[in-house]
Amino acid sequence: MILKAWRICKPAYAPVAFDGEGAARASGRWNRRGQRVAYAADSQSLAILELLAHSSMSLLKLYCLVPCSFDDGLVETLDPASLPLHWRAMVDPGWAALQDIGGYWIESMRSAVLRVPTVLVPDQSNYLINPMHPDFKRVKIGAAIDYEPDPRL
Repeated sequence: MILKAWRICKPAYAPVAFDGEGAARASGRWNRRGQRVAYAADSQSLAILELLAHSSMSLLKLYCLVPCSFDDGLVETLDPASLPLHWRAMVDPGWAALQDIGGYWIESMRSAVLRVPTVLVPDQSNYLINPMHPDFKRVKIGAAIDYEPDPRL
């Protein structure tokens, strides 16, 4: 089965949206600084919501959506039962346990994609995509799509 995921970024960065450089420059929930990984969501709406959680609505006008697709055989799924008890309440800089999990996955090269639970919508997932993994070449990156936010947001 082919899965589709979405990354939201500024149009200037669309050509390199999945190179992992942004995550390498700044740590995130699932990676430490210096580790290349691209974060993507399993729907356009979740990608937008993830951005909104970290910025303001007025900034949305500056972004586009970049799709990618990959075979589910490239995906490892993180078992939510393996996460710390209050992982959803953790905020930076308390992400060390989560960064250990994501960082170990990045360095282990076990899979090109890791499905992780999202804090914002528990029944949906985010994907960590490892651009350094040999199977990354099997991830199909689509053309950027302009995004015009609804003014009600």
